[in-house]
Amino acid sequence: MKNIEAINAIGMRLTKKSFSPLALAEYILYQGGMDTEPLTKNDLISLMEETFNGNWDNVAFSFSELASYYQVPEKSLNDYDVVAWCFVSLVIGETCRRDLTDWRSQFHCLMNGFQKLSNKLEFDEALYILRHTFAE
Repeated sequence: MKNIEAINAIGMRLTKKSFSPLALAEYILYQGGMDTEPLTKNDLISLMEETFNGNWDNVAFSFSELASYYQVPEKSLNDYDVVAWCFVSLVIGETCRRDLTDWRSQFHCLMNGFQKLSNKLEFDEALYILRHTFAE
């Protein structure tokens, strides 16, 4: 299964709407603010499709900041935030595999976010996200 298929399935189940990679890209850029300025909608869509061939350093920085944003204890997560966090987690896994970020520092942040939203994910969804985030 491709990441976009997993994100699509989670998004459709939670939001009861058809999944739109463009809408998710726009949402992430909005949520990320200045931290995601180096990235475009097309960059995010290609990351979802696992075809990105741009600057991974920009991705590592932006997605690290997004993960921090989603794990803040005071922030409540809506269903669309859960979908976004799943995508962020998968991309952070890829930046770790590319040695662009330290997995140890990301692990704590991602686990905090996961604890906040795990009750919104089905077991198989949670397992997919965790496996693919922390896979070799």
